[in-house]
Amino acid sequence: MPSPKKRTKSVAQNRFPWVEHSFPNCQTRPAEWIRATDIVTKRRFDPSLPLEPDSNRGQPESFFQTLMNPDVLQEIVSARRLACVSHHVLSMRIVHMLTENDFEKTWLDLGPEGQRKHFIVAFQKLEESQADGMGTVFTNLKVDIPELCYDEISRNGGRGFLDLLSVFLLPNNEEAPKQPFVVPNERFDALIGWQPDDTAPNRKAWLGLRRVTRTRYISGFLGIVLHSTEGHDVTLVSYTHEHDKTKPTLHRMKPLMDNILGEPDANKWRKEQAGRRKEMKLFCDACLKPEEKAESGKMSVCGPCKAVGRDVRYCDRVCQKDAWKTHKSLCGKPLGLDSAFDDVPATGPTGTPSRPDIPPPAPGYRRSADLLRQIRLLNENPTKDYLIILSSDDEYIDMDGVSLDEGPSAATFAVMRSRAMSSAGPIAEAALRYVYVVLQKHRIDDEVLRRQLRKEYGATFDRMFAALQHGRMPTFDEVSRQEIDIALSHLRQTGRFDEDLKSYKIGSGESMGVGIQVGPKREIVVRVQYPVGAMPPTNAELTSLASTHKPTSLEGLGANSMIAAPTTRENTRSAAHVNQIKLLREYVEADYIIWSKADRDDAEETPYGLTFTNLIDAGRFLAFRRRLLEHGGYDLDALVFVMLMLEPAVKRRVSREALRAQLAREYGTEYVEMAVESVAEQDGKEVYLRRDEQIFERDKIPLKRVDFDGLLPQLKKVGRFPQLLRNVLEE
Repeated sequence: MPSPKKRTKSVAQNRFPWVEHSFPNCQTRPAEWIRATDIVTKRRFDPSLPLEPDSNRGQPESFFQTLMNPDVLQEIVSARRLACVSHHVLSMRIVHMLTENDFEKTWLDLGPEGQRKHFIVAFQKLEESQADGMGTVFTNLKVDIPELCYDEISRNGGRGFLDLLSVFLLPNNEEAPKQPFVVPNERFDALIGWQPDDTAPNRKAWLGLRRVTRTRYISGFLGIVLHSTEGHDVTLVSYTHEHDKTKPTLHRMKPLMDNILGEPDANKWRKEQAGRRKEMKLFCDACLKPEEKAESGKMSVCGPCKAVGRDVRYCDRVCQKDAWKTHKSLCGKPLGLDSAFDDVPATGPTGTPSRPDIPPPAPGYRRSADLLRQIRLLNENPTKDYLIILSSDDEYIDMDGVSLDEGPSAATFAVMRSRAMSSAGPIAEAALRYVYVVLQKHRIDDEVLRRQLRKEYGATFDRMFAALQHGRMPTFDEVSRQEIDIALSHLRQTGRFDEDLKSYKIGSGESMGVGIQVGPKREIVVRVQYPVGAMPPTNAELTSLASTHKPTSLEGLGANSMIAAPTTRENTRSAAHVNQIKLLREYVEADYIIWSKADRDDAEETPYGLTFTNLIDAGRFLAFRRRLLEHGGYDLDALVFVMLMLEPAVKRRVSREALRAQLAREYGTEYVEMAVESVAEQDGKEVYLRRDEQIFERDKIPLKRVDFDGLLPQLKKVGRFPQLLRNVLEE
């Protein structure tokens, strides 16, 4: 058995290897310091070389148990919490810089020398800070971070730094993470002896701290560089708890530091720390603000926690009250080792609560800064289905919100949007295709839309758009009832489609398969399992014609081309009647043109195009519409049917009075009054009391086969209902 003296020496030889190196001074010779630390780092992380010694690797649980005491445990808990908060702040700042300040261009335009200046500032600030406290002897040094070697961060004209920024983007910036983020590095884990399935709790807590603090060095470097590019000076503050007086605290650290540094260097370290601890800050346990005695006096201390030797401080009663929800379970109780692994309590800035229809991303999928901005804007505008960025700067975003008009369309869009936001691959590409063609219908410049979606979805958009240009149709997975119910839950929370959803209980009742069709020719069909209890009264879409492109390539086709042109004998048609026919010929997918005001159907108001999405509804409506447009209000059967179909289809945008006023302008007040008087309610349903005393429900009003002549082939020509009409012969 070796003597105690020899045993102490053998442990000291296993200390951190960079203690043996004398690096140039980072403050006075930064370029030399960077080169020297890079050389050591690359050697340590060279996989072809044996692992260098480390004082922690291979140590038994008993070794770490002697290092762990209540003071150290509280510092570990606080370090994990501060890591979560700082990560949240950094992620929000990265998103802001990349999306509002065009930081990517600014950074690349700096060139190698300009970027180097900011790198040096960050390294100097960090190394100056690491001299305060225990960072020097743990893993906060650059030699443990190959990710910060100069050739890595300056790679590809500075894109290496931008790539490292993206690593720290959170999946959602609305709240801080509950577990500290660790930049993965298998070589570092091997160096320190970290095992994710380690059953020794003290060792796992201690080595876990080393992984967290290594990551915090990286995030600190990134944050300082961002501030430096804006001309801001950064002062780093070291936080601590007042466990005891300085000398007793440092005395308890003696065994650890002797082991790491060797006794002579450990004694020197303790003398330096005695002075440096005076510069460290106590802080509020709720808001994490540092204690400034000269300005606001000493913070209040939690009495029950102080009685068990734990330092917990608060700015005031407000902070104490805010912290109570998470603190009460621990108040006055010693911390258990589990606290080194538990979720950390929420602290710091929080955004608008996340929408339930925006799920977290799939494991391994990293959202872009622009996509995170889109998610934030959707959270801030819960009644919108998408936000189109028209322009933005450091203070203001000019945007256009898109809200779909029908429940099934809005819910299906939300599902597709969520699929596109949550992963990469064929499912996401198909979903993004759906999102793109739906947004194209609105008043958005297509180049603006493509540029935004490319920034938000990156390679997923590029693959989707390439497939679109080559005419390749994606395969759409069926939208499940569960996905739809999540979307409907959010829609109901915001009060949208209240009439359809007010009596619907989420998750209850039967589902029915519905084909949702989108695209210029309705070429995209997505099958949706939609709850029967949430179905709107009619399957129709109402779209502003200002946001609808005239498909000029389809002029002369479709059911609207079959409307008889006015003749000399028919000059008694009103101007509104003639205008209806004119617009229907221009917008070949519209089944009817709707004006939202009771007294306006001219160019001063933008009309809506109504399109029925169910083939049976569309076919019957077009048959009666053809009769009405050709014969006028004299064909009372046709007028009643058209009126009864239009009223429920447009009720969210157009009042019954406004619709009837429009029909009166088109077909004559006398005929519309007759139509209104012939409608009555029986057994809770509207029925048509025809002049021959026959009574018909709306869908039982008789039609002749000739009324349908030519309709289905014309619908097929303009691309409507492609799946259902694929076997119909074109004329």
